[in-house]
Amino acid sequence: MGVEVSPVFDKELPDAEFDGDGKTLAACSDVLDKIAKDNGVDPVLSSFFLDPEAEAEDLPEGQVIEETWYDPKDGLRTVAGLINVLEAPDGRARKSVEGGGALTPLWRMLGVKSGLDGKWAETVLADLKELERCLRVAIEHKARFFLLLG
Repeated sequence: MGVEVSPVFDKELPDAEFDGDGKTLAACSDVLDKIAKDNGVDPVLSSFFLDPEAEAEDLPEGQVIEETWYDPKDGLRTVAGLINVLEAPDGRARKSVEGGGALTPLWRMLGVKSGLDGKWAETVLADLKELERCLRVAIEHKARFFLLLG
């Protein structure tokens, strides 16, 4: 799992250094977006993503990627909503995440072990809580953000 998600802020925020894995958020972003849609969490997490590789493919030569900055209150609403759904007593959302990320079926077919079997939901939840902490710092310091996918 080489791709990860990490927050980027429009000003230096030493207290908002992301101390999460980020790889599980990237791997499970489709599952998290589906969970968000199914539970009325809006906007979905991937709407805050900036994927420089994908952006560069569509960019005319000589132009530079322009970041789109977001209000951390919007990000916090999404992240807190996902945390609430994942911690719900019915456990349905946790079970969806526990199935793993987008590449899990391929890994299983190839016999590759991710090391996250039985820990996907726990790891995603820890990353979301760390992202929640960072976004709260950004709100406090009136900083904008995006989630770098790289």
